[in-house]
Amino acid sequence: MLRHADNTRAEECGRLLAIHERRENTPTGAVSAVTATLRAMNVDLRGLTMADCTGLSPGSQATASVLARVQAHNLQVGPGTAAATGLSIPGEVGTAYHRHAHPTAAGLIRVKTASLD
Repeated sequence: MLRHADNTRAEECGRLLAIHERRENTPTGAVSAVTATLRAMNVDLRGLTMADCTGLSPGSQATASVLARVQAHNLQVGPGTAAATGLSIPGEVGTAYHRHAHPTAAGLIRVKTASLD
C-alpha cells in the first residue's frame, strides 16, 4: 500500500481496522478506528483532520509535523517498523522513484505519493 501509493488499499485497511474494533465499516468508522489507534500509541494528532483513510477527500489535512510524529513512532522497534520502511524512496524505489528535484537528493527521504484505482 505505501510503496506503491495505493490509496484505495489505504481506505480498505482503515475499514478492516474499523471492523476489527467493532466500528462501522464506513469512512467515518475507519477514521475513528485509525485516530483511536494513534492516540493509544500516544501520537500527538494536532494538525491532523481525516475525512477518510485515503487522505484525498475534501477536508482531509495533515501537517508535516503530524506525519513526522507518526513516522518517528513507526521507526521504534515494533509492529510500526514495516510502515516506516515501506514508504517509497525518491531515486530508489516505488512510485517516487522519478520524483526528486536533484540527483543528490536521491535516497534521502521516504515519502507517500498517491493514486486511486
